[in-house]
Amino acid sequence: MKRSFFAWCTALLFSAGLCLAEEAAPAEAAPVEAAPVEAAPVEAAPVEAAPVLDIEAVLSRLPQEIVVSESGVLLGREEMVKTVRPMLKMAQEQGVSLDEAQLMSQLGRIARGIGMQKLFLQRARENGISGDMEAARKNLEQIREQLKEEFPKQLASLEMTEEELLERMLQEEIVGKYLEMVNKEVSEAVGEPAEEKVRAFYEENPLSFQKPAVYRASHILVQFPSQEPTQEQKEACLAKIKEIQGKLKEDASNFADLAKEYSDCPSKAVGGDLGEFPEGSMVPEFEAALGEMKEGQVSGPVETAFGYHLIKAGAFDEASMAPYEEAKEQIAQYLKMNAVGEAMDKKIEEMLEAAKFQVNIQAE
Repeated sequence: MKRSFFAWCTALLFSAGLCLAEEAAPAEAAPVEAAPVEAAPVEAAPVEAAPVLDIEAVLSRLPQEIVVSESGVLLGREEMVKTVRPMLKMAQEQGVSLDEAQLMSQLGRIARGIGMQKLFLQRARENGISGDMEAARKNLEQIREQLKEEFPKQLASLEMTEEELLERMLQEEIVGKYLEMVNKEVSEAVGEPAEEKVRAFYEENPLSFQKPAVYRASHILVQFPSQEPTQEQKEACLAKIKEIQGKLKEDASNFADLAKEYSDCPSKAVGGDLGEFPEGSMVPEFEAALGEMKEGQVSGPVETAFGYHLIKAGAFDEASMAPYEEAKEQIAQYLKMNAVGEAMDKKIEEMLEAAKFQVNIQAE
């Protein structure tokens, strides 16, 4: 709920102004040929600053009834102005160029969002859904504690009292519960995707189910003392790794013991075991050496940016495609999520139509 409120405020700020910075940015000028050298210099014409948009004048021209439904006015001009004025001022103070036509379009979007929230709040209360005022107060205290001395400043910048903030948070909780209820109903109505659709998706999207090759290995590392070791330091590390190599038994059965005693890698705690890792996850020199080895083989000294390694190869799994039985549950979840999303969008539009929901600001 805490994140939801401030995300809402940020969304208003961006919708009302900041996103217009890109829309209002001047188009890139066409290339102009350079004047001949002998031409007399031409004094550039002064560039007039764009007139500052009179926000109050624009807001005063908003219709008295901004969002309406069959139940009456959902959002009037007074409330709309109180909501967006601080955001618009903040955007203007940050140097955002506001064009009236663009601004009216953005205000239409904002009005639609606020109106929908108010309509859903009505429907939630009709369904007996309420919020938890005690939890809202606790969340408000957490916000106050996090922001400390910035809290009253941010509240003032939004031209909002603590009680108004608390009520806004509570309303968002109620609307959230209502939409969860609607989403659950829609999800049940959609049901599970048919087996044929799941299999068809699997067969039509083979790249989505590719499993990379998987290596398994252990290693012993003699680490370079710095990221840019001298030649002498590298030679000393090479001598040490060769000394360790000389301690290996013919069957390398003591590899883990040597790793625990000599390796500079944290994996020494588990005998140098790196577990399994997909192709492409190790540095190229390490993986190239490992790729030439058979399970159980131990490499000679392999140099990487980290130092010198002795690598013991484990089992290797070739790249493959995940079998259908392994992928079908994930596919089914994906298909249902998409279907529910589409059905939810349709449901909301039907709810708005049934409520005779209308926004009286044109939003392009």
